[in-house]
Amino acid sequence: MRQISRLLKHQSRSVDEVSRNGGEEFSVLVPNASLEEASALAEKMRAAVERHSFEMEDGTRLQVTISIGVAVHPDTIRAEDGKDLLEQADAELYRAKNSGRNRVCSARECAF
Repeated sequence: MRQISRLLKHQSRSVDEVSRNGGEEFSVLVPNASLEEASALAEKMRAAVERHSFEMEDGTRLQVTISIGVAVHPDTIRAEDGKDLLEQADAELYRAKNSGRNRVCSARECAF
């Protein structure tokens, strides 16, 4: 999880906030970004994780992938608060997982 966190932070902009929600879920707050910009950043992160070889403490190397849900106010949702935005991002995350994993989905698109 630490390696993924560092990788996501490295791919993000200096104004973005990367946080771990718990378990295997992370959130990235991307202020002042359009749907296209947020989706491009999400795809950049997805591809970076897919390319990276993660090393475990015992020296084992793993290849992993991530699924990402994108929600942008007001492009994909007119959010009353952050909870609405997170709920839509979570719904898109599950759509990405259910449509084959290792992809980015937003309310308008789902791409790999």
